[in-house]
Amino acid sequence: MTPDAGNLLVETSFLPSWGFVKPLRTFVKDLLETTCADNGHVSDAVTTLHELVENAVKYGRGRVHLDIRLDTRGHVASISVASRTTPERRSIVIGRLNELNAAHNPATYYLARMAESASSGGGGLGLARIRAECAMSLSWREDADALVIVAQPVPVPS
Repeated sequence: MTPDAGNLLVETSFLPSWGFVKPLRTFVKDLLETTCADNGHVSDAVTTLHELVENAVKYGRGRVHLDIRLDTRGHVASISVASRTTPERRSIVIGRLNELNAAHNPATYYLARMAESASSGGGGLGLARIRAECAMSLSWREDADALVIVAQPVPVPS
């Protein structure tokens, strides 16, 4: 895996299991609450982690890789989740990320996705939720046969 910039806080890999999602979320929440300089962003980081790990467990094949980094001020700099997936699923995720990143207003995009999801039977909201509710930007890259999704806090204008 290619590391992101920042000081490494957590790096782990695990086989996808629904039973692992909640304990991982709790572990990271507790760790961030004791490590981060700004606890105000812990909830957003934990929600982001939860959505990305859930997607990796639901759609991934093989090991899931998690990487959480802090910046020099002790704030969450990035959360990366990597997993192998089918080419079809990878194409869907990349398409959604590109669409989300092109949206002028993340909240409006999220509301539109919710309406679409409600009429089609649900699902597909996690990435839009991260962007709209957690104020995280999302990018992607391919690393060998894995799709890596990277969430980073959206810079606040000074």
